[in-house]
Amino acid sequence: MPLSLFECEPPLLGARARAPVLTFCLKYLLFLASRVKASNTSKHMQPLEQTSRQVSDATKALIAAAREAGKQSQTPISAQDYLKMSLPQARRLEMELQVRVIELEATLSRERERLGQVRRANYHKSGDSQA
Repeated sequence: MPLSLFECEPPLLGARARAPVLTFCLKYLLFLASRVKASNTSKHMQPLEQTSRQVSDATKALIAAAREAGKQSQTPISAQDYLKMSLPQARRLEMELQVRVIELEATLSRERERLGQVRRANYHKSGDSQA
């Protein structure tokens, strides 16, 4: 039985949670809601399906709200602010941004590799438990 999201990562849902983290958490809840199972002949099947749909609808609304909040929290720098910079300041900013992009790309690559490892491990575990 999988641990609940709250048992796994309680700090994720704190007051300073970021929109992408909330979006991930909510998508995980959608995933769990979609995995509700009961026998087709069970008297509990209809209420389970209805509750699952309600959870899915509410979660989708929360995902949309989290994305909107994330968009609003980002304050872009206008082109006018860049035009006010001196040439050395602009070049320095350009280099800093390029370094940041390279660092983020490297981090993304490492995290994708870790995600692949976790997925492979979970796939093997689920295969072992099915047998």
